[in-house]
Amino acid sequence: MNLFLQTDIINWFLNKLLFDIKILEGLLIWVPAGVQSTLFSISNLIIQSSVNSLGTDYVASWTAIGKIISFYWLIIGSLGISITTFVAQNFGAYDRVRKECHRVFKRYHYFLL
Repeated sequence: MNLFLQTDIINWFLNKLLFDIKILEGLLIWVPAGVQSTLFSISNLIIQSSVNSLGTDYVASWTAIGKIISFYWLIIGSLGISITTFVAQNFGAYDRVRKECHRVFKRYHYFLL
């Protein structure tokens, strides 16, 4: 079944397809986030290669600390995603968003301690 042959169901007008310029505004967030993620990975690679030269005891301790840090980032990342979703859903309710953001940041501080 070919959609281009069935003109009674779907009509394709390629000249009517438009690109929304507002999508490019997302690059203001996407590009810095991508650069941060890349630099984080590169820095971990450099640190891991320097720790590997120190011996097996250091590698084992670095691996244990890495497991603890990954658990920590899992929790912090989850809280960040949840607050992002909340703000996106309540974009017009500035006072409520502000109050809830302060509450979440207090929880961040409790977790950090």
